[in-house]
Order: sequence, then structure tokens, then C-alpha cells
Amino acid sequence: MPHITLEATRDLALQLDADHTLAALHRVLADQGDVPLEACKSRAVVHDHWRAAEGADHPGYLHLSVKILPKSGDWKSRLGPLLLAVLREALPGADERVHFTVHIDDSIDRESYFKHPATGAFAASAPAASTPEANRRAILEAFEIKARNGSNQPLIDLFAEDLVWTIQGSGALCRRYEGREDFVENCLKVLGARIDGGIRAEVEGCLAEGDRVVLLWKGSGRTTWGDPYDNHYCWIFRFEEGRIAEGSAYIDTHLLDRVMHHPLP
Repeated sequence: MPHITLEATRDLALQLDADHTLAALHRVLADQGDVPLEACKSRAVVHDHWRAAEGADHPGYLHLSVKILPKSGDWKSRLGPLLLAVLREALPGADERVHFTVHIDDSIDRESYFKHPATGAFAASAPAASTPEANRRAILEAFEIKARNGSNQPLIDLFAEDLVWTIQGSGALCRRYEGREDFVENCLKVLGARIDGGIRAEVEGCLAEGDRVVLLWKGSGRTTWGDPYDNHYCWIFRFEEGRIAEGSAYIDTHLLDRVMHHPLP
């Protein structure tokens, strides 16, 4: 996930470097959309029989469909123009009548999507995956991606809708978050706006027993005003049916306060 389909009419397809264009679409989704690069799957489809507008001498179209797990409206409105720009750049000298269109379909839900081999969020969605070792593996897979590009998305994909997450202590962001949306919008994104490029993770230990996974990790990043942000974390996850239902986070709240109270550039 996501599944990417690029459709082109025959004459335009002959002018298109499909491999280069699909690779560029992957990069936008990974770099700008926090989508794991290894999760992107794309294909190009050429249409010999088509009609646009009044037909006849119409030069044709490029249409991009991106099928993905549910995303916020902000995510779609931000990524759509970037994906459209890739299509325009793929045919820089195109006739001004060429139609370039992008459709982001985020109606896919985990319960109706099946994958082999089942990994990440989809390993967690399978009944057989609800074991301590599978839960531990799902966390480690999410943090392998976070180690490479700082993305929280693979971890977010494991969260239950009714997630309860608590940042222990007092101060900025320390409270009980009710629901996945509350935690993502009012904690992860709020802190993320102050970190340039995300927080890359280094796992120091991961233990699983029963429905709990305990993760010790070190995060490294840099604030948008140039200061280092290096914190240590102990996160405790409680799984239900392969999803993270509850989490508790223990971190250096003094450092977190310094970052949150610093004026944004």
C-alpha cells in the first residue's frame, strides 16, 4: 500500500518515460507523504480506445489513481498537487489541451485488504498475528522504517481507532490522548511541526510478553530552528487483536518542554 495506477492514451504513452515517472511518484509519496517507499506498488496502463471532450483530434490524457489506507483531508490536499506536478513534468512539451488528473482513493480499510506475506500493519490485522512475537515484530518493522526516514506512518497504521495513549509526567504534550486522531493530530503532528525531517529511531531493546510490548529507543533529530533534539524513550504498548489499543510513553519531558516552548521560526 499504496497501489498506484498511471493511465495514458497511446500517443502520450509513446512520449512518456513510464519507469522514471513511476519512480518520481514513489519519491513524492515517501518524502512528502510519510509513506514507506517499500510499500509503494505501481503499474502503467495504456489505452488504445478512448475519448476525451469532443474526441477527434484531442491529444489525450494522463490519469493517476492512488489507492491507499484512510488519510486526512490535509494529507490529500497537500499530496494531490505534488503528484499532479510529477505528471506535468513527465510531458513538459505537451499540447495545452492534454488532460492531467489525479485521484486519491483512501477508502481502503485494513479489514478488506489481504496481503501475503503479511507484514507491518497487515501482519497485525491477521488473527494468527496476535501473538507476543508477532506484536513485537510489527513494532520493530515500524521502527526500522522510522530509523531510515523518521516517518511515524507505519506505527500509526498499527493504532486502533480507539487508541488510548498517555505521555507520562507533566508539561507540554503530557496528557492522556483519547483516540488515534487525538494523538496523531494533537501530539505527533504538533511536535513534528517543530522537527525538521522527523525523529529517526535507534532501537535499544524490545521485549514482548502477553499482550504487552516494551520498547526502549533513542530518537535523533533537529529542530526547525537548528537545535539538536535527541531524546530517550520507553514506550509500552498493549495490543488487542493485533492492533495497538493502549500506549504509555516515558521520555525526557524537560527537553520536550524546551522544544515546545521555543517560538517557531
